[in-house]
Amino acid sequence: MYADISQLRGRLKNSFDGIYDAVVAGSVTTFPDAQADLEAANGQVDGYLAGRYLAPVTADAVLPLLQHYTLTLASELAYMRSAGSEMPKKIADAVKQVRADLQAIADGNKRLPGVPETAVGQGGASILSIEKPVFDQKSMEGF
Repeated sequence: MYADISQLRGRLKNSFDGIYDAVVAGSVTTFPDAQADLEAANGQVDGYLAGRYLAPVTADAVLPLLQHYTLTLASELAYMRSAGSEMPKKIADAVKQVRADLQAIADGNKRLPGVPETAVGQGGASILSIEKPVFDQKSMEGF
């Protein structure tokens, strides 16, 4: 993952404890909802990148950028989780910019420096060899 709970806590500051409930088991404290939001945000980032790059991206040069994208999207999810709380405009604006950046990367209008692009084709084909064709033009007529 590109970001962790402590980084999300740092991003949300005082809002974190009001949004996420801690789960204490013995001496271990976890924040399952925060973890779920980070995983969802990470998935969104990888979803945009996967068409051009091998995801998850591991190149050190771009990890701070991907961490920023993940934390920004997770912040949006956090505020959506929070009852009655309105998302601050600066977070909404940042989310809009992150989505635009990710879309530009996915569309090929921006690149991740130092990350090799994958050779992804536009389609694929499978060739099967059988004695008698099951589907041919005549049997598929009308479909």
